[in-house]
Amino acid sequence: MKTITRVPVLLLGFVLLTATGCGKADHQDKLPVIPPPVVAAPVPPAADAAAITEQLKAFTFEQRAECTALARGLVLQAEADVAALKAGYNAMMATPARRAAMVALDAATAGLKRATDLLDNVSAETWGSVQSGLVTAWQNQVGALEQARANKK
Repeated sequence: MKTITRVPVLLLGFVLLTATGCGKADHQDKLPVIPPPVVAAPVPPAADAAAITEQLKAFTFEQRAECTALARGLVLQAEADVAALKAGYNAMMATPARRAAMVALDAATAGLKRATDLLDNVSAETWGSVQSGLVTAWQNQVGALEQARANKK
């Protein structure tokens, strides 16, 4: 009699197990998402950095939309450069010079972002100072990036 009661219980358990769908297909969508690797942005030669500086200086108030588009592109490039340099970077294992260069690079990138954000509310009266600040922020970014690349070891 005990074997008769065990069979329906086992059969019921098997039916429940198959009905709930314990297959591999259910677990496929629960796999962790691995972000794509960071692709290093191409290194702009010093001539390109100088050309961009001159281009930023040449914009007029009427060309502020083009200037803003260029500045936003430079911010994206700067963020990609920082991400590439930080790949495998460990502050605890880095030399003091490299740590200082990375801190300066982070500060320069933040400064470039702030200068770019100021372009959203610029007026004709403030154009000269905002444009000058953007040029200075770009030059700081280029210098900090060169310093960080030189100290990468």
